[in-house]
Amino acid sequence: MEQDNALLILESISSLQRILHKSIFTTLKTSLSMSQIMVMSRLMKCHKSNQSGLRVSEIATFMGITVSAVTQIITDLEKKNYIGRQMDPHDRRAVNVYLTEDGEAILKSSRKPLEESFHQLALQLGNDDSKTLINLLHKVTTFFEQE
Repeated sequence: MEQDNALLILESISSLQRILHKSIFTTLKTSLSMSQIMVMSRLMKCHKSNQSGLRVSEIATFMGITVSAVTQIITDLEKKNYIGRQMDPHDRRAVNVYLTEDGEAILKSSRKPLEESFHQLALQLGNDDSKTLINLLHKVTTFFEQE
């Protein structure tokens, strides 16, 4: 029974991941790749918590990809003036990556349709089911972060 549930959870999450990836990329209406959006979103979250940016290695760890892959993404975004680099104030050998005003503006404008889609989902689910979903997603995230 538990094995059956495990497979059903895996299939459900895999299906949801495919659908969300396609839906998000279509909804965002941007020329940015999903990897670029992920980097910029992570930098925006960092900015909101008043950090001075993130190191490339921190972004790579978060995304589960190599430092060289992140460096390529960052270079592409830097050419578009969506992100910048600055020396870490605590370690002059390190460089932090941060979201520029242009980057924040393009990310916010491209996220509006996505946020509207999730608003519609929350309305469809209702308050109780939305809270239940949030709680369950938090538990799933916590479980996999601890592995």
